[in-house]
Amino acid sequence: MRSLLVVDDSGVVRMMVRRWLLEACRDLEVVEASGGRAALELLEQRTVDLILLDVEMPDLDGLSVVRTLRVRGVRTPVVMFSTLTSRGTDVAVAALLAGASDVIAKPQASNQGAGRQALVERVCSLLAAEEELIVAAATQGVPASARVVEPATPRVGAGAPRIAHRVPWQAPAMRTSPTPRRQEVPTHRAAPPLTVLRPRRPQAPGLVVVASSTGGPQALASFLAGLGRVAVPTVCVQHMPASFLPLLAARLAEQLGSDVALAEDGEVARAGTVRLAAGGRHLIVTADRPDGSLRLGYVDQPPENSCRPSADVLFRSAAATGVRAMAVVLTGMGADGAKGAAAVAEAGGVVAIQDAASAVVWGMPGAVDALGVASVVAPPAELGDRVRRLVGMP
Repeated sequence: MRSLLVVDDSGVVRMMVRRWLLEACRDLEVVEASGGRAALELLEQRTVDLILLDVEMPDLDGLSVVRTLRVRGVRTPVVMFSTLTSRGTDVAVAALLAGASDVIAKPQASNQGAGRQALVERVCSLLAAEEELIVAAATQGVPASARVVEPATPRVGAGAPRIAHRVPWQAPAMRTSPTPRRQEVPTHRAAPPLTVLRPRRPQAPGLVVVASSTGGPQALASFLAGLGRVAVPTVCVQHMPASFLPLLAARLAEQLGSDVALAEDGEVARAGTVRLAAGGRHLIVTADRPDGSLRLGYVDQPPENSCRPSADVLFRSAAATGVRAMAVVLTGMGADGAKGAAAVAEAGGVVAIQDAASAVVWGMPGAVDALGVASVVAPPAELGDRVRRLVGMP
């Protein structure tokens, strides 16, 4: 049985959420805490599979709870339950950068039906994804930092990941689990035979495109910190409510000391800059001729993979520029970015994905891995460092 902790100072909200989720999710235990301190005390006594956490509470706000949990080493996924006020949005974005996995808007009286459906779908999906992630992390078999493979022609339905360099096996980081279904991974195994394949060094890309979703803000911050200021533009799609994106860009700029902002329609993509797609429209990159500079723009097209902006749209546009691109797919639910990453690889670019052990949800990176187009699999900060060394400073 899966378990969910609902943390909210409103008893009415807790009761409503409990009823909705028990009606919709199978084999679910719902426990409650009336505030941040009560939640931390409860989590000292037991573990849960997912935490639904109110942003604003009188005793201890959601951001403080997330920070305390991460200091304690608790990796349980946390979903922020936020009202769409400026204060609530700001705290929720800060919590996402501190390690919260996702944010869900609290249902409003005017659209309670839609709010209920969104909450139920997100929570049930995250619980299912958490189970799949544990399996993926346990079966990858080789530390992410050891996996570097030669870029290959995309092949749909590829089998096991291609491992070019094997080192003595170590267990990947695992989340604490209260359920007996999760098997402990042994900490020692006999080293497999050493096999070294020498991949050709990929040519330096002229553009970096990034996709992230659930758990993405913290992963994106780690990737960009490892990347630093490089000699090419970086363009990102992060799935989250549109009202949160300006605050995310501002906080990343402040945290990293970099030129991070929402992309403006028609702006030139300049070296050393990081641009995030705004909400509600697809972001694309095109090559201006005759000077060959890259330009960003928005297009009003239907959602892809239920997403707008969609990483697939951005990645396909990058592949079509004629500029060698590097596509990076970080943690996230679903498969957005997989087909676009295949297009980048087919155009001669490089594809890198976050490893399962460090991901909140391995849906998006796992979908890329299944296509057989990923050349590098590593935690976000290491991915950033590898791109930086490949591209060089401006």
